[in-house]
Amino acid sequence: MGAAASAAGPRTDSFVRLSALEDRAEKIADGAQSSAVARTDAAQVVSGWPAVRSDFARQPAARWSVSAVDGEVAALRSASDLSALERAANETTGALAPLFELAGDTVPVSVRLFDYLERSIALDAREGDWTRAEADAATLERTWVTLRPLVLQHHGEAAAAAADRSVTVVQTALRARNAAHVVAVTHDSAPAFSMLEKVFGG
Repeated sequence: MGAAASAAGPRTDSFVRLSALEDRAEKIADGAQSSAVARTDAAQVVSGWPAVRSDFARQPAARWSVSAVDGEVAALRSASDLSALERAANETTGALAPLFELAGDTVPVSVRLFDYLERSIALDAREGDWTRAEADAATLERTWVTLRPLVLQHHGEAAAAAADRSVTVVQTALRARNAAHVVAVTHDSAPAFSMLEKVFGG
């Protein structure tokens, strides 16, 4: 799962920097990296954030997101193990999401949050935190219920059907309390997320 800047998206310097930071954080959060690689990428997120921050720091609408990213970047810097690093990286992507709208992105913030929440559920499952996984799944469902009509308004019937399946499969996997299966189905949802992005020109 990931949301790199596309040819259809805005190509301002601030958008490109923001996308690069998000992509690196997503790679950590996806849980496929070794500790050494994840720490290297985390260091680059930490070092890259000040330049991105300066692009948005003077915008009143960005105040909450900038503060939230500050906190998650600090968590990345101080993470004591790979699990904490992955969680902080994913929370960074969630905090970054609203900044894309301010950077002129055509993809709704809720599409990025859909991606963030599915990664969060995978992390919850790997940690055995089923209470948090259920809460994240409920938030995912609410996010999708709100987003779905907008997808259909943009003639995204196929993307909506794919996302419907993704949300349902994740909920079914959670009921079975099988961590490996939950991680697998959230990973398999990547095509649905890509389809949602494309509906809005991402």
